[in-house]
Amino acid sequence: MRRDAPRDLDLKHADSNGIFQPVTSNDLTLGFAAPFASLDGVLARYFHYDIGVRREDVFFDNVDKMNPLNSFNTQRGLTLPKGTITILPPGDALVPRVSFSFGEGFHTNDPRIGRGAARGTVLAPSHASQLVLQKSIYQNDVCITLARVTSAQELGRIDPDTGLQQDAGPSIVKSITISARRSFSMGYLQGSFARADAHDRVIGQPIPEAPRLIGDAIGGINHLPLGLRARGEFEYVGRKFLGNDAVGNILTAFPVREFRGSLGRTFGEGRFDAAVNFLLADSFTGQTVETLALASEVVAPFPRVVGVPLKSYASVSLTYRFVRGYGASR
Repeated sequence: MRRDAPRDLDLKHADSNGIFQPVTSNDLTLGFAAPFASLDGVLARYFHYDIGVRREDVFFDNVDKMNPLNSFNTQRGLTLPKGTITILPPGDALVPRVSFSFGEGFHTNDPRIGRGAARGTVLAPSHASQLVLQKSIYQNDVCITLARVTSAQELGRIDPDTGLQQDAGPSIVKSITISARRSFSMGYLQGSFARADAHDRVIGQPIPEAPRLIGDAIGGINHLPLGLRARGEFEYVGRKFLGNDAVGNILTAFPVREFRGSLGRTFGEGRFDAAVNFLLADSFTGQTVETLALASEVVAPFPRVVGVPLKSYASVSLTYRFVRGYGASR
């Protein structure tokens, strides 16, 4: 069971004078209850199964502080089956370990209405299937994942121009992810590459703002001079479709590059950690399409790509672990 209660969810929109005016202000309460049952076992020497069923009951309470008539509370539920079949080859076999999974899931839609006249579907069910191939090759753990997810009609977010929820429609997402990891006596290296395609199932148009390409590389060294340890990560998010301009030209997001790092040391028998952390970033987050004209422009508003600049920073973190002893044990 879980309960979330976000408050003061406000959205503002720039009017024709460039002054931001409130569009929505909501208090939400979401409750989730999810009993489930599962069964796993071995069909034969090299076949393992895991099946189950899960009941999801979701409670929504939406308090619209700008338009009380849009406030509502409701409860919805879904029964979701899931299962996995795994082929376990012998340890010296050349073939990889193969797992096939299927299952039903759901998304909870944004219950805010904004300037709209009616709310959308509270729960949007989806179906997923996944094929995973795993194999250790020359001490490198390699994994290839193929996935296919179909979702029912859902309202993805509130449009920044109108305050209305955007209807993403029934969608299908196909993806492939390739990852590899190598562990050493001093640390590890890990990399992954993911490629995806997201389309509307009815008209075949690409889903705006859905990521298409993500690359990630992570590494760590545990034994540096003076007892130091280091961690580093580089992440690349490629261009993605955001929408169309007034004449139908495709608008895409700028690619995002981020490099994170940490250099730290442990003191006091593992109780105290001190580290210097940093982020080097290039691009924007929250990229979307908004129709507006800047205050310095004497033109009619037009669709343009907007976003929040990513900021590089450095920080120092200090962590102390409290250990309580019981008798002779610590």
